[in-house]
Amino acid sequence: TRSGKTAPRVSTPITAIGSSDQHSLLQQVMEGAKDKFVVFMSVGSLKQTGAKLRAPQFKDLEFLKGRGMGDLLKAQAQGTEKALRENGISTIELELDNYSPEALGYYLMFCELLVSGLGEVLDVDAFNQPGVELGKRLARKILTS
Repeated sequence: TRSGKTAPRVSTPITAIGSSDQHSLLQQVMEGAKDKFVVFMSVGSLKQTGAKLRAPQFKDLEFLKGRGMGDLLKAQAQGTEKALRENGISTIELELDNYSPEALGYYLMFCELLVSGLGEVLDVDAFNQPGVELGKRLARKILTS
């Protein structure tokens, strides 16, 4: 910390995409230390993506009739978020209207403000990263020698 104490432990940002990462990352988050914060991000304009299923191949999947891929992805995200909350994991849902450069810029600014604000609360200088700076100096030395 700025005052010389050991910095508190915080989550490491990791990207997880839908059901493909549920069996690896999310299971660890669910059963591991309750020190994680999970952000669910979606794009509103994509929620109605995909043609509607007319006739499922299996009777057990009749509940999917008339639903598109966007419906399935939305339900998976909602179910996962609910399961995490029921297991004591903090979550937040962010929805962008679209994925335009402006919308993504707003999201990146949100992340920067979140990290800098968290740094202030935890008495950590979020902009002083000696490990990163060392890597930059060494790379420069490699490229200039």
